[in-house]
Amino acid sequence: MIRSVRFWAAVILVAVLVVCLIYRAHRQTHSSQDIPPAVSAVVTTASAVSSAAAATTTTTINITTTTASAENVPQTEAAASAPTEEDVTEWTNSGSEPYLSLQKYQDMQDRTAQLSEGYPDFVGWLYLADSDIDYAVVQGSDNQYFLSHAPNGKEYECGSIFLDYRCDRHFSDSTNILFGHNMSSGMFGDLRRWRSQEEFDAHRYGWFMTPDTLYMIDFFVMSVTSGYDAVYTVPCEADEWRSRLLENALFTREMAFSPDDRYLLLTTCAADFNAARLQYTGRLVPMTGSSDYLR
Repeated sequence: MIRSVRFWAAVILVAVLVVCLIYRAHRQTHSSQDIPPAVSAVVTTASAVSSAAAATTTTTINITTTTASAENVPQTEAAASAPTEEDVTEWTNSGSEPYLSLQKYQDMQDRTAQLSEGYPDFVGWLYLADSDIDYAVVQGSDNQYFLSHAPNGKEYECGSIFLDYRCDRHFSDSTNILFGHNMSSGMFGDLRRWRSQEEFDAHRYGWFMTPDTLYMIDFFVMSVTSGYDAVYTVPCEADEWRSRLLENALFTREMAFSPDDRYLLLTTCAADFNAARLQYTGRLVPMTGSSDYLR
C-alpha cells in the first residue's frame, strides 16, 4: 500500500517536472516576440527619424544646389552688364589730354543754355582743366566796360573774361582775343604760372562752348609782347598775326596750319616790361560729328 502511494507520488512529481520543463522551453522559444509595444514604437520612430534625416539631408543638398544655380545666373549676367569701377568713377579732366568728361560737358552745356537766354552779352563758356579758368565769356561795345563789370552788368572789381569788341561774336573771324585780369587767384592769373616748358606741356588743351558749337582749343604758343603790339589789331590776316606771336614766343609747339584755321588768344598783364602782355594762343577745333572726345 505504502509502496503504491510512493509510486504514484513519484509519477506525479515527474509529471510536474516535465510540465515545468515544457513551459520553460516554450517561454525561451517565444521571448523575441514579447517586445512591449512602447519599445517597439521607439525603435520604429528612431528608424523613421534616421530615414527622415537622411531624406532631409539629401533634400537640403538638392535645394542648396538648385538655389545656388538659380542665383548664379542673374549674378553672372549682372556682373557682365554692371558698370565697372572705372566707368562709375568720373574721368578726370586733364589739360594734357584732348578729352572732356561727360559730366563737365553737360555742365558747360547747361550753363551756356541758361546764360545765352538771360544775358545778351554772353558769347560762350571757357574751361581749362587743372586751372581756375572756368568762366562765362562776354562781349561789350568796347574793351573797357567788362574790365570792371560782371556778365550781368553789375559793377565788379574782378571784371569778366571778354571777347575783343572788334571780333565776331560767333567766332567766324580767324583771329579772336579774350581779355582777363592777372589775379593772384582766378581769372587769367594761372597763365603766369605756366611759364615753364613743363607747365606749357601740361596745359595743351582747353575748351570753349558757344550756344551753337563746342570747340577744343589746341594751344601752340605762349608769347610776350607789348600791349600796343600789332597782334592786338584784329581782325587781321592770320598768317601775319600768327607769325608775330611766334616771333615773341616763350614756348612753342609744332603744328600744321591751314588757311581755314581759326585762333583764340587768351591775354593778360605781365611784369616783363612796361605795358607787357602775356598771350596763350591755340587753334579752335570744332567738335562736330563725333563724340570720341567725351569720357
